[in-house]
Amino acid sequence: MRAGEESRSPAAAASTSRYAKPKLLMGEVAAPKGEMIAASRAAFRAFMLTRHLRPSEWAARAGVPVAEILSFLTGKSRSLSPGVADKLAAAAGVTPDKLFG
Repeated sequence: MRAGEESRSPAAAASTSRYAKPKLLMGEVAAPKGEMIAASRAAFRAFMLTRHLRPSEWAARAGVPVAEILSFLTGKSRSLSPGVADKLAAAAGVTPDKLFG
């Protein structure tokens, strides 16, 4: 160490940016909820596969847009719109909780 320089600990070497680092947010905040969403999406997909339900036919029977099902399955939306799960469950002859587990 040279004369006049202060010793810096790793904690003192924090970023000077006023924004949080995405890596911290993704690992500590978003990941647990993301895992729950992925699990419900996988359960929904498994429900469809076991009952041989096709999104277009199932949506038509339930009276909902097929885009609702497809956007949830592909990950474009995090959940189904309110009431859609109820209509899909009624069309499949089950209760809404059976769709996701």
